[in-house]
Amino acid sequence: MKTTVGNIISARVNGVAIVTMEKWRAHPKYGKKMKRTIRLAAQNEMGAKVGDVVRLAQVAPLSKTIQHKVSVVIKK
Repeated sequence: MKTTVGNIISARVNGVAIVTMEKWRAHPKYGKKMKRTIRLAAQNEMGAKVGDVVRLAQVAPLSKTIQHKVSVVIKK
């Protein structure tokens, strides 16, 4: 099971949280560092709120956009 760590930016919909993950990548030609942001929709049964740092676990698709689940709230 693949896990990732991200920050919750939205928890408006009941049971669903939008989580962002940021990575720094180097430009292939010029080498400048660029920040890339990924937004994932995750099932939120833990009751995590906006601003929490959470660990996501990849699960079987629950809907068209939800393929992750909040497994642990790391920091509130």
